[in-house]
Parts: sequence; C-alpha cells; structure tokens
Amino acid sequence: MVNILFKKSAKCATILLTKNNKIFMKKVIFFSLILFVASACVFQVNAATMAQTLKGKILLQVEEKGEAWYVNPTDAKRYYMGRPADAYSLMRSLGVGITNSDLTKIQVADVNLGGKDSDGDGLADSVELGFGTRIDSIDTDADGYDDKTEIINGYSPLTELQDKIIDLDFVEMNKGKIFLQVESLGEAWYINPDDGKRYFLGKPDDAFNIMRQLGLGISNQDLEQIVAHIELAKPDQNLDDMIAAAQDCSAYSLTKQSIIVGDAYTTTLDVDAEIINEANDGRCRYKYMKKNIVVSMDDDQKQFFRDDDYSEQEIEQVLQETQLMYDELYNNVTTYIKIGKTDLKEMLTKWDDRGYMVVEPEMDHDIYYVWLEGRTLPGVSSTGLGPYMNFKSVDGVDGTAVIELDGIEYTMEKDELVTVGDYEFMYLGTTVEENICTVNGQEQTCGDDWIYINYKYREL
Repeated sequence: MVNILFKKSAKCATILLTKNNKIFMKKVIFFSLILFVASACVFQVNAATMAQTLKGKILLQVEEKGEAWYVNPTDAKRYYMGRPADAYSLMRSLGVGITNSDLTKIQVADVNLGGKDSDGDGLADSVELGFGTRIDSIDTDADGYDDKTEIINGYSPLTELQDKIIDLDFVEMNKGKIFLQVESLGEAWYINPDDGKRYFLGKPDDAFNIMRQLGLGISNQDLEQIVAHIELAKPDQNLDDMIAAAQDCSAYSLTKQSIIVGDAYTTTLDVDAEIINEANDGRCRYKYMKKNIVVSMDDDQKQFFRDDDYSEQEIEQVLQETQLMYDELYNNVTTYIKIGKTDLKEMLTKWDDRGYMVVEPEMDHDIYYVWLEGRTLPGVSSTGLGPYMNFKSVDGVDGTAVIELDGIEYTMEKDELVTVGDYEFMYLGTTVEENICTVNGQEQTCGDDWIYINYKYREL
C-alpha cells in the first residue's frame, strides 16, 4: 500500500511549512494505491531546493514502475538503484568508511538483524561480528541486559556503563549517509534521515528491501529536477566475442577495465573473466577476479568533502580507508561459478552495456570456488570426497611428491596444480612433526619425524 500526499497548492492535501531550514508536513488527506513499491509519501517542493531537501533519501517513482533512486548527500545527485545486486553494489561504492567507536553513536533500527543465531539473543552471528558482541552469550558484558535490548535502546553491549552512547549531534550531521565498518568486515549501514537510526544492509536482497521500505514516493516532474549522476565511464573494449562463446560454453578469457567516475571517488579496476567449459549439468563454468583496484580523488571530488567540513587530513583518511576496504574485500579474489547459458549471456550483455559486472541473485548460478584442504602421511589413500587419492611418497621436506589421482600417477612439486576429471588438485608441500610417544608416563622421541603431505582440491 502506498500513502500519497499532495502539496496544498497543487491538489490540497499537504501543507509544507519552512522554519529554521526544516520542513514540517501536516498530513491532511490520505488515500492508498496498490503498487509494486512499498510504503511511501509523494510530495512536491520548490525546484531550487529539491535536491538539498531530499539529500540522503531513497526516492520511488510511483508514476512509473517504482524505480528507486538514492540522493547522495555528498553531491545531492540521484543514483539509480536498479536491481538488488546493482543497488547493493551502488550503496557500497558510495559508502564512507567509519570507525566502530563513531558508528556506536548512532542508534540501531530493529530491522534485518535476524539469521543464524548461535546464542539465541535475536542478533544473527554475522551481525554480532560487526557489533563486537559474543555469538555464544546473550549478554556480552554480563550486566543483566541481553545484547539486543542494549543495542536497540542505545546502550553499549560491551561495557556496564549505564549512560546511553547515542550522539544526536553526530546523527544529525550524518543523516542519509551510508557507512562501511572499516574496522570490521566492511558491514554497510544506512542512516535513515527520518528517524536517525542506522539500518543494517546485509545481503543484496535484504538491503534492497530495506531501502524500498524507507523510500519516499516522488512524481516524475519533481524527480527530473534532481540532477542524475553519470555513473560510469566505460572503456571501449566490448564483449561481443565472449557473449557468442557463452552460447555453448566455449573456452574464452579476457581482461576488461572498468572506470567508475563518481563525484566523490574515481575507482578503476581490471576484471579477469573466463568461460572455462560446459559443466555436467549443462551450465557454463565461469570464473572472474577483480584486481588492480585503485580509488582516487581529484580536486573537484575532494571539494564535496570540503563542503561537508572535512579537513584535508580527514579527506585523505577517508580515501585511505576506502582503498583498504576495497583491497580487503574485493582485490585479487577469484570466484568460480556455474551459470546457465542464457543468464551468462544476459550478464555479459549488461556488463558490456553499463561497464561493470554483476551476477544478479535471480540468475541460475552456484558458487563452487571453495577449496577443501587436508593432509596425510605417505602410503595412505583416500576414497572420500573428491578424486581417489593415493599418497605414495614424498622426497623430504617440501620435496617432490608422487600422488595417484583417479588411477593416474602424478609427480608433483610444491604448489603444483593439476586437473583431474571434474576436480583441481594442488600439492601444498609438507609439515614436519616430531614423533613423540609415552613410555612409563614420560614423553620421548620414538623414531623418525612424521612428514605429512598437505594438499587441497575443489570441484570444477
């Protein structure tokens, strides 16, 4: 249901009063429409102040199909959010690094905090990592109040201090921003301008739904008065040949550069992409790696931070923290997926069109990049998960190993990789452990040291 409000001078339903640069709205008439979007309010304001009034807001085009836009408080321009994966990527790219101590000054909204919850305190384990609370105790600071109760009500779950830790001045200064926890795992939070609370963005679908729920409906005419951000400067290289190869999963690889030019940052990166072959289920095996990620600012981009009272030192710190976050989360990380041929073609076509690659959640794909590791002694065989493995011998510490894999004998050096049927296998060298036994209650050396063969493998 969408509640729609009209300005009194236009259709006599909402009175807008300006006082001390704040907008007060008196709701006079309500009526509802059933649309694709969630709850929202439509209003009109003077074109000269439109972007400034709506900075930090999520806007929904209720006269269209509910397309969502984010008005970046840094530059007062609107950014198209697209599908869940697009919106999630956009929010992270516009996010500003923040320390845990500063983040605690903003009250947490009781939204999207569920999931796997080992201690049953109402906070998912993944969320507790960001808060710094224990996942095996409902009351981390043992003060008699469970972690979630303290967090939702603005108290610290880490100390027994009785005073609230919320800083309303800090909240007011940062409404509408997206923060990334650079001292944790890069968790993203949206500071809702309406209630001043921070909302955990979590996974792409969760983040997209939250942003829509907090959205404000807007007419096309009013939306057009806010300058749209041109998001990407695309390199000339196209993906036509790779799109053709996706038709039958023909082997094909390339490296494509992306240059994301924003009003706050410029991000350049290379993407190594490869169609490997056709999997047993008819989908394509595909891998990609983002590398050489560089975040930079020119003087015009720095000016947006200066306008928000950032010092030159603080601007440089933001740049360094953003670069560090990108390096830790994205740089040189290889992902392997199996993806349907039609969806792979669609993904590559969109990449070619908009200049950046997103594997959307609704696409038919599975990630299979995880390596399984193990170790064993020479002369031992394994018939469990993965290929049949018979570890015949090893020539000393980190020496040449002779390993039989699915009936084929391989002589391998440390860190050598081989493909065996539907698996990749890597010999990782050796680990030496002293051969200790207990005689008459006393530990002592009992023969030669143990030399373990270390390895890892994964399904292709």
